[in-house]
Amino acid sequence: MTSKIIVNNIGSDSGINTVTFDSNVVRGDSNLHSTGLALGAGSTVGAVTGVTSYYGDGSNLTNISGPNITGVIPSSSLSNVDLTGIRRDIALLSLQTAVDTNRVVYNLENSFIDQFENSTGLSTTTNVSRDRLDEFLFAGTQTAQSAVSYPYDGSDDYYTPGANIKFFLAYIWGAAGGSGYNYSSGGGGSRSSYTGGPGGFTTGTVTVRADTNTQAPTYVISPGQGGQGNDVTNNYTNGADNGGGRGRVNSHAGAGGGGGGYSGIFLQSKTHANSVLIAGGGGGGIGGGVGEITDYWGGAGGGLTGQDGGQSSHSSHANVSRGLGGTQTSGGAYGIGDYSQGSAGSALLGGDGGHMNGGGGGGYYGGGGGNHKNNYGSSGSGGGSGYIGHSSVSEASTQRTDMTTNSPSTIDPPGTNITGYASNAGRGISASNGENGQIIIIPYVEATTASGTAISKANTVTGARTKVSGVLLYKDAAGTNTLGTDLKVYFSCNGGTNFTELGASDFSVGSDFSTGVKTVYLAQKTCTSGTDVRYKIEFANQSGSKKAEVYGIALNY
Repeated sequence: MTSKIIVNNIGSDSGINTVTFDSNVVRGDSNLHSTGLALGAGSTVGAVTGVTSYYGDGSNLTNISGPNITGVIPSSSLSNVDLTGIRRDIALLSLQTAVDTNRVVYNLENSFIDQFENSTGLSTTTNVSRDRLDEFLFAGTQTAQSAVSYPYDGSDDYYTPGANIKFFLAYIWGAAGGSGYNYSSGGGGSRSSYTGGPGGFTTGTVTVRADTNTQAPTYVISPGQGGQGNDVTNNYTNGADNGGGRGRVNSHAGAGGGGGGYSGIFLQSKTHANSVLIAGGGGGGIGGGVGEITDYWGGAGGGLTGQDGGQSSHSSHANVSRGLGGTQTSGGAYGIGDYSQGSAGSALLGGDGGHMNGGGGGGYYGGGGGNHKNNYGSSGSGGGSGYIGHSSVSEASTQRTDMTTNSPSTIDPPGTNITGYASNAGRGISASNGENGQIIIIPYVEATTASGTAISKANTVTGARTKVSGVLLYKDAAGTNTLGTDLKVYFSCNGGTNFTELGASDFSVGSDFSTGVKTVYLAQKTCTSGTDVRYKIEFANQSGSKKAEVYGIALNY
C-alpha cells in the first residue's frame, strides 16, 4: 500500500534553503505551478514524472529537452543559447557569396566580410601585398619598375619579362578614325570636316606566368595606326595598321576616312586567340558635300562593344544604314543601303565603308562599315571593341568616349590623365587623319618577406561590442604554416587600440573552402569594449619554403 501526503503548498522554512524532489515524487496533475510550488534559492526539480508544463519565471529550470519546449521564447531569454554554429555558417556563406559575385568588402548587420577583391578593406599593411589575379594577402613587397612607352612606329615590339617580374600594369589607347574628303567629280576636293571617332582606352594588370616550357612568356606590343584619308576616285582609301577599315567612294571623288587601328598586347603571337588586352579603334568619318544630314559620325572605339556609327535620320535610310560597333563575339554589321562594296567587321578587322563612307575601327572585333542612300547621304561606321577577358588579366576595364556630333574640332579617348600619355594618342581631329594609338607598361618586381602585418579599416558598429569570432580562408602555398605561430590573428573592438590574440587552440580547421584553400573557424574572444571592430593578421617565418596566402576573412560581433 502506497502512502500519500496531500498538501496545498510546500514552502521553504526560514531555516531551509533547498527543497529537493527526487525521482519518486509523483505529480498530482499534469502541471507544476509556481504559485503552488515555492522553491527556495538553489532549489531543483529533478525527474518529476508526468509534468507537461510549468508556470513561472523558469529561473530554476535547466536541461529541458528541446521537444518539451513550446511557444515563443523571448530574445532576452536566449543570452545563454550557443549560436556559434549558426554564426559560422552565416560567415562562411557570406564569404562564398563574396567570392562568387566578386564583392568588395561589405557588412551585414553584425558581420564584416572581405575576400580581397581589392584593398579597400585594409587600412594598414606592413610588408604585406595583395595578389591582384588570385586575390589573396601574403607577406611580400611589390615594387614598380620604370614605365615603358610604346608609340606607333610602324612595327610591333616584343617584351619578355625578367624572371623577377611578377606582373605588369598596362595602359592602352586605340587609334582614332580619320576624316574623309569632300565630293568632287575627279579629285581635288578639300578635306572633310567630319571627325573620325576616337580610339578606346583599356587598362589592366597582366600576371606573368611561365609557358609549358617553364620559360617567361613573350608579349607582342602592338600600337595602332590612326585612320587615313585619301582623295581617291572610285576606290578605297588606305587602311590603317591593326585592322582599320577602308573608306570608299564610287564613280567620283569624296571618299570616307579610314577607321583607326586597335592597339593590343598579345601572348607569343599576334592572333585573335592570343589576345591579352585590346583597345578598339575609332570609325572613320564620312566624305562630305552631297546630301548630308547632321546626325552621323564614325563610332568611337573601345568598351566591350564599340559605338555604332551615327545613323542618318533621313527617312530613306530607314534606321539601318549605319555600321554597328564590334562586340565580344562578332564584328559589327555592315549597314543596309545602295552599295555592296562595304563589309562587316570581323576578328581584329574593321569593315570597309560603302559609297562615301568611312571604314570601321579595328578591335577585338572590328566595327562594320556604314552605307549610303543615293542622293540622301551616308551613315557612320562602327568602332572596334576592346578586350579584357584573358585568364591572366585582373583589375581591368575598357572604355570609350562616345561621339555625339559629327565634326567636333577634337575628341579625346578616356585615360588622358595617365602619367606618360603623350602625343594626343587616340584623338579624333576634324579634317585630319586620326591620331595613332599608344601602349604603356609598368613592370612590378615581387619578393617574399619573412614577416608582415595587415590591419582592417575602421568598421563602426551599432552599440559597444566585447566579443568577436570569425572565419578565415588560407592556403599553404609552400610548406605547412602553423596557425597561431606562422599565421596569427587578432581581434579588436576599440579600433585597434587594444588587440586580443587568438591562441593555437582558438583555430579550428574545417572542410576545404576550395581546392587547396582551408576553412578555419576562429573562436569567440573577449576584447576591450568599443564600437570599431577590426582584425589584424600577422605573417611570420615566411620564406621560399614556407608561404601562407590568406584568401578571405569574416568577423562576427
